[in-house]
Amino acid sequence: VLCDCPGLVFPSVAGSKAQMICDGILPIDQMRDYMPPLRLLCGRLGPDDFFQTYGVRLRTPEQRLDDPDAPEQARELLIALALARGFMTATKGGPDESRAARIVLKDLVNAKLLHCAPPPGAASSRGGGGGGGGGGGRVRKEPAAPTAERWLSKVRADYEAQEGRGGHFAGRRGAGTKGAPRGVQFRPEGALPDRLVARGPRGPAFA
Repeated sequence: VLCDCPGLVFPSVAGSKAQMICDGILPIDQMRDYMPPLRLLCGRLGPDDFFQTYGVRLRTPEQRLDDPDAPEQARELLIALALARGFMTATKGGPDESRAARIVLKDLVNAKLLHCAPPPGAASSRGGGGGGGGGGGRVRKEPAAPTAERWLSKVRADYEAQEGRGGHFAGRRGAGTKGAPRGVQFRPEGALPDRLVARGPRGPAFA
């Protein structure tokens, strides 16, 4: 049975907002929280489907068990896709997950990232299908390591390097370390401040 209608018809028994975004009912460019739709999509498709479409390699379930601090699969997908295409934020210099999420969801709606579901009651394995038109029939070479592995290792190393350091407000405005919040310096505990002030009977003598 083929039914036609003028415009969009919202379902009477609507699921979630994430479901309607994945179904193309709600506009993707106006969504505020992109993680629920991506979690729903990662529950439908596997890492091999994303690899065939985008050429990014995600961690296996075994690798996730070995690393308890590893991000969830949806966030790792966004980080890997942003790094692979050079999408970086202008403020913090990290992967632009929001832009990558909009690309993935638009590819899903436009059938570039294919998801097939059998009719109710029919036997099914996994409702994947790889890329609808992104693969072009070519065989991709699988990377030796997960795409986001290097970036996540760098973030972990930077975090561990900051252990044992304290954040102190600098004496001058904007005197913080490069990459640190404005007006904050990271220095080892017990270190001398960057400015000494001597006070006498008549107020500040020098600064």
